[in-house]
Amino acid sequence: MTIENTSWVWLVDDDSDDQLLVRSAFKLANPNVTVHTLDDGDQLLPQLSRASALPKLVLLDLNMARMGGFETLQAVRGAHSDVQLPIVVFSTSSNNTDYKQAILQGANAFISKPSEYGKLVELTKELSKQWL
Repeated sequence: MTIENTSWVWLVDDDSDDQLLVRSAFKLANPNVTVHTLDDGDQLLPQLSRASALPKLVLLDLNMARMGGFETLQAVRGAHSDVQLPIVVFSTSSNNTDYKQAILQGANAFISKPSEYGKLVELTKELSKQWL
């Protein structure tokens, strides 16, 4: 799973439209970034265990069908407490309670998904600068 000179972002989101938009936005913002998508939180822990190299950034949605973002975040931080893995909650929620809970459970940041594609491209540029 390691690709040299390429930064990996793992997007955990069960919405295929969001996956497509985020992948496209990163391609415009930073062509050196490869986005690996997972369809639900229950896929993240096994993928991390099997990966030959950890991603540079995990973008984690909160609302997923099988295993939600909070449960996923708690499981990853519990299983990989010794690993510096940046996890940014990336959700449609702008609820302050969700923000506080995400940070308390070990998220490095909480970002509300922008509703406009141009803003998403700008956000992916900022994420690339900050985390990759």
